[in-house]
Amino acid sequence: MYFEEARWAYWGEVVGSKSLDKIDYVLAEARVRWLKRVLWPQTVSVGVCVTRVGRKHFEMTYEVSGEAGDALITGVTTQVMYDYTLGASVRLAEDLRARLEEFDGPFAAE
Repeated sequence: MYFEEARWAYWGEVVGSKSLDKIDYVLAEARVRWLKRVLWPQTVSVGVCVTRVGRKHFEMTYEVSGEAGDALITGVTTQVMYDYTLGASVRLAEDLRARLEEFDGPFAAE
């Protein structure tokens, strides 16, 4: 849940897409590591950034921190660009790559 909210906020801020019908990727993989228990009603902060960009995908890294700044959860997700009309993965658009690069880059060439 924390990662989903952070990814949605990132996409809206960096890409400018705030509508579900404007999401042109699928979540292909998620890895999560719980470092400490998150106890309700604890307040947490979630950091997210794009750490890798490929021809058809991008990876995001997350860190969930507690009120004292201690790391509680870390993780990585892989998103694959997807054309829902074609039902197939597609290349990451150059303008999207440029926006991600401007916000979180530079990224190593793949």
